[in-house]
Amino acid sequence: MTTAEFFEHTAPVADEIVDEIVSDETEVPVDEASALGPARHIDMTVIAQDPTVKDEKGRILRAKVRVAADRFLPPLQTHRFHVVSFDPEKGAPGPELKLVDDTGRFRDRFAGSSDRVLLRQHDFHAQNVLAIASRTLSAFEAALGRRVPWDFESHQLYLVPHGEVRANAYYSSAKRALIFGYAENKDGDKIYSCLSHDVIAHETTHALLAGLRPGYFTPGLPDQGGFHEGFADVVALLSVFAVPALVEQALGAIDRRGVVTRRDVTRAKLRRSVLLQLAEQFGEVVHGRRGRPLRESLEMKPGGWWRTNPRFRQVHNRGEVLVAAVGNALLDMWLGRLDELLKTGSASRRLAAEEGAKAAEHLLTMVIRAIDYCPPLEFEYEDFLDAIIWSDEQLSPDDDHGYRKSVRDAFAVYDIGRPPQQIVEVSKLPVRPNYERFNFAAMRSDRDEVFRFVWENDELLGISLQFQTGVESIRPSIRVGPDGFVVQETVVTYVQQLDATVAELAELSQDPDHRYRGSSDVLEVPAGFDQELRLGIYGGGAIIFDQFGRPKLHQHKPLLDWKRQSARLAFLAEKTEPSATGSIGTQRYARGEPFAALHRPDPFQDERW
Repeated sequence: MTTAEFFEHTAPVADEIVDEIVSDETEVPVDEASALGPARHIDMTVIAQDPTVKDEKGRILRAKVRVAADRFLPPLQTHRFHVVSFDPEKGAPGPELKLVDDTGRFRDRFAGSSDRVLLRQHDFHAQNVLAIASRTLSAFEAALGRRVPWDFESHQLYLVPHGEVRANAYYSSAKRALIFGYAENKDGDKIYSCLSHDVIAHETTHALLAGLRPGYFTPGLPDQGGFHEGFADVVALLSVFAVPALVEQALGAIDRRGVVTRRDVTRAKLRRSVLLQLAEQFGEVVHGRRGRPLRESLEMKPGGWWRTNPRFRQVHNRGEVLVAAVGNALLDMWLGRLDELLKTGSASRRLAAEEGAKAAEHLLTMVIRAIDYCPPLEFEYEDFLDAIIWSDEQLSPDDDHGYRKSVRDAFAVYDIGRPPQQIVEVSKLPVRPNYERFNFAAMRSDRDEVFRFVWENDELLGISLQFQTGVESIRPSIRVGPDGFVVQETVVTYVQQLDATVAELAELSQDPDHRYRGSSDVLEVPAGFDQELRLGIYGGGAIIFDQFGRPKLHQHKPLLDWKRQSARLAFLAEKTEPSATGSIGTQRYARGEPFAALHRPDPFQDERW
């Protein structure tokens, strides 16, 4: 898709907004080699969180973030992103962007610019979006140890800083774009979602997760819909928290010397002064209510009460549970790092903030890496906890800092534990896999070769091949742990599907031969439910192979787990209307626009600016 196709017309370019820019310009010739080879990163000025967050002098708090070096093409393109200047009020291309010259030199002109320039300059809006989206993509690729695809057949994601005149921001797979809206506040000032660090990271995460786990759009258990929103909030929170300047600003002026003591950084004080303060500044565009959803997440009362609370059947509210658990884990990890720092009794505020940023960066890597160990569909929060622990054990077997314990304890507060035998160590099973007639080199790239492995080892893996089964993806990865330990893996996902009437599925579940490994569970149909409706049920899993082509781990969601299928049917029965073809459990949103629907303000929940 070309830029012209995106606009679908060739209207003349509007005049650029002219504004004074304070000269602190850096030219970055990213395509020229230095003595040590080509540059790996460049620095870009961004707004640290959003324009409402000020520094000690009352100016918008800025930050320099590292962005992976790339070949830039004008007006502003890399090999993964294409920034589009658009004027939604005229329905025409917007001002010409002037951040890259004809030789491919990127120019960061905004480090010393006034607040007025940052708020008004289209060039800065474009730079802010590109820098934060690129930073988020880099975090995913570093954690997963490979390039991460989008969920469409193209390499570039469009970034549209001024996509519509509406208090909204969302990812559109159909347009291959992140669309950022803007609106006027009560004073007549334009509020741009493209200037909010958390909004950009949140929407970029939606785009990345859609490529990594497309099955999460299939109507499933309550946690599955909530995970997309909760995980995007988690990545946004940890991304912002990983900016030391922002954490230092949130710590506040401890004393005139800028020193903190143990009394200043207790759990209660850090929660109140830093974590909740950052949460309060979050998500006006994403959630429509300034800071409330994220703050409510971090103040969520303990226990498993949320599982039966009707309010937590809604995806945004369900996502709060995940944010609460990860937020508490972050606090515990930060306190652990501060304990080492404060052995002498005190330390500088800057160092305390850096420890918080390091904790956030490490936890961000842990939660992103866990995606590979999650099932391709039928997701539950217990799966995510299990995936975090298993994936971290592969790279950091010793866990010297107790990070995995922090995560387990934080999830346990909300009655989320590790499921029994959800992830199986294949190497420790009493029966060895069948490796006959395999091409191990092809196992790293050929779906047919991987399916042959599944075909030959169906009993070992607990997969019933009499139902539709397909290998969804093969992703070789090279991951590097915190101590430099390198782990090479190939991550394979497969999906199973069965479509039948509810009555036919209920009858099938009565047959002991069609139950998972001797279970006595059968499909329970809600009272009064139309059993002639067709229902799509799903199963699947992720198989982790080592560098020699041997299966290490198997994350399995059995198709014939009738207890899980009953829970899913009960949820679908209360939330989903049958399609025009008389079926449920297949498609939730219009193709390509699920996030526009998720983020559209709901007048009945007061989710508006």
